[in-house]
Amino acid sequence: MANIDNIINNATGITSDSRLAEQGNIFVAIKGAQFDGTKFIPQAIDAGAIAVLAEADIDCSIPVIVSNNIRKEYAKIAAKIYQPKPKILAAVTGTNGKTSVAHFYRQICSFNGIKTASIGTLGVVTDETSIELNNTSPDAGLTHKYLAELKQQDYDNVIIEASSIGIEQHRLDALPFNVAGFTSFTQDHLDYHNDMDTYFACKQRLFTELLQGKAIINADIPEFSKFSNPLGYGKNGEYLKIQAIHNRNSGQEIELIIDNTQHNLFTKLLGEFQVYNLACAIGMAMQIGITAEDAIRVARHVTNVPGRLEYVTTHNNASIYVDYAHTPDALENALKTMRPYVASKLAVLFGCGGDRDTGKRPQMGKIANDLADIVIVTDDNPRNEDASQIRAEILKTCPNGVDIADRKEAIKHGIKLLSPGDILLLAGKGHEHYQIIGDEVIEFDDRSVVKEVISKL
Repeated sequence: MANIDNIINNATGITSDSRLAEQGNIFVAIKGAQFDGTKFIPQAIDAGAIAVLAEADIDCSIPVIVSNNIRKEYAKIAAKIYQPKPKILAAVTGTNGKTSVAHFYRQICSFNGIKTASIGTLGVVTDETSIELNNTSPDAGLTHKYLAELKQQDYDNVIIEASSIGIEQHRLDALPFNVAGFTSFTQDHLDYHNDMDTYFACKQRLFTELLQGKAIINADIPEFSKFSNPLGYGKNGEYLKIQAIHNRNSGQEIELIIDNTQHNLFTKLLGEFQVYNLACAIGMAMQIGITAEDAIRVARHVTNVPGRLEYVTTHNNASIYVDYAHTPDALENALKTMRPYVASKLAVLFGCGGDRDTGKRPQMGKIANDLADIVIVTDDNPRNEDASQIRAEILKTCPNGVDIADRKEAIKHGIKLLSPGDILLLAGKGHEHYQIIGDEVIEFDDRSVVKEVISKL
């Protein structure tokens, strides 16, 4: 039996990716849905691994640590190896809004003189740099490693986007979260979780098992009552009440009630859902010692997340936006947000990802059909599915939608349709700069394509 303490004390790191293994590392041989990590043990040994963490004892030339919950043990060992870490750890989960809340929280804290970083969809983001990630919530080894590196750079406050899959796979275990937020709960990832109850239980684990501090929860969602001692934000929030929202030409005027005191805040962010995300970020910032007055004072200066209702350009006196909306709820919010600013027609272009939750396809088709004047259905990371079948499933509930497979051609078609006063929303990809077709990752950025198309018209 391997002496675990001695191995950990002598380890230089831990990883589940044999390609990242280095001299002195522990290699984690996880048997996942696509890859069996035990098959990559020889490569890890060649790279200098000093031990293997596995689900069962195996014949190996280096010591083997055996665990019946390998992902949880991975996080516990990573927590011990990568030290010290930032003093303040925050997390945010929910179907939609995680990236925006993390982005707003980081800015609110930074504007108040607290060096703050974020880990999530946009990567590892600091005031100086950003590192791209493959997942919203990186695996346990990378998460703990990044946190230790951020501490070395004097970042003592970090917010992490907690995806349901990341929580379920113990990627955030062994992290003492001081505060956590919950934004929304609607259908997504059912290809992984199978049903909504399982999906919610994964998210709730952040609050029941990982959180040591306060829970900042959207008080206007049905699931609010399922949380223990939550601090609620929203129109029904007692901790932070959204009293009123007034649309202005260039943004929104918000009335907030905190501790029986009214605060007025103007923001250039568009959409009621962004008011909720901003309120969540303010509420979380207040839990780490920032006063309501100081949080609101700087909140008026926060900028939008790249790819979230991001203005691209104007063509023929019509505006073109991109948004990351790839769930029914997010698409509905985006279209409803755009509608008050439309002088003529609202056009939307979107698709659905392959090898992902199929149930949301007809839902998104109906939402587009009901809320937009022009609908263009195209490809969005079809992966290994038949792209035409994906579009057909969307078009079942969107009879007036135009079916154009090639996303660039679809964008060109949408731009040519624009008249003065129209808005074209390109949904689904937002900040992404790739398209996944089969196993091939092709460079593709909606924003760049828009500008290229217009330059040739």
